[in-house]
Amino acid sequence: MRNFLLRNVGMFFLVPAFWPVAVLAQASRPVDATAEQATLAQKPSASTDSLPQLAADYTRAVTALEDARQQRTVALTNLERNRDRVRRELLDSGEVEHAQFAMAAAHDQYVRERDRVIDRLQSDPTYGADRKKVAEIDAQLTAMRQHRDVVDDQTTSLALQRLQHAAEADQLVRNALERDETYQQAHERYVNAAREYHSAVDQIEQRVEADPAVQQARERWQEARDDCQDARMRLAGTQAAYVTALDEHRENMHYLQTHGPSDPLYPYDLGYGGGYGAVIRRHE
Repeated sequence: MRNFLLRNVGMFFLVPAFWPVAVLAQASRPVDATAEQATLAQKPSASTDSLPQLAADYTRAVTALEDARQQRTVALTNLERNRDRVRRELLDSGEVEHAQFAMAAAHDQYVRERDRVIDRLQSDPTYGADRKKVAEIDAQLTAMRQHRDVVDDQTTSLALQRLQHAAEADQLVRNALERDETYQQAHERYVNAAREYHSAVDQIEQRVEADPAVQQARERWQEARDDCQDARMRLAGTQAAYVTALDEHRENMHYLQTHGPSDPLYPYDLGYGGGYGAVIRRHE
């Protein structure tokens, strides 16, 4: 009982020792407030007061990008329409059509001469035997697949035999075509006609791109494409600024929720000053 009384009496006399702590609170407040303001001033983030303006800038940048995309689409559509118009006008002249008809006629002659040479090979015993062997192997492989009687080794062996006979038959065809002068002439005419047709098409496309209306439409499309790229870059910049300010705003709201009215000590918190240890200060 004696020890209990001594401890309580000691605490009663020690309580006044903490009174200077409360007295120092008001004296140290200007120093602590100044230090806090200096710390906040050193933060490089954007002010949350600019959030409405940054949000408006971001919204305008989004709208500007959508408009730039639409203008780019319109410019590209206009360019393709001008190209189609000029191309149709040039094609109506008949230059490409004449070259196309000549190529088609040369191709038909080439096919007829090739078929003639191959038909003449049917009387060749070697060619006939190779083609017959290929047909027999094909029938055998088909029957094996239908009866689900497929053995990997046997299938591989038959496939190799078919490949060998087909290669021999193709070589006989190539040799016969090389020796036939009429076929060679038909082949050369077809190649030349195809070359002339593609040359005519290329000339048409060059004249299309050189048309003044097409050049003007292409310039507008390039400008619209550049404007779209600039709008995309501006949107990225405004978005970054808005997100930075929004993050700072969230940090400030978190600070207020942590040290604001929800804090049991609000509007006071603990600080240090005057060499007396912890002091209680009031928020500005």
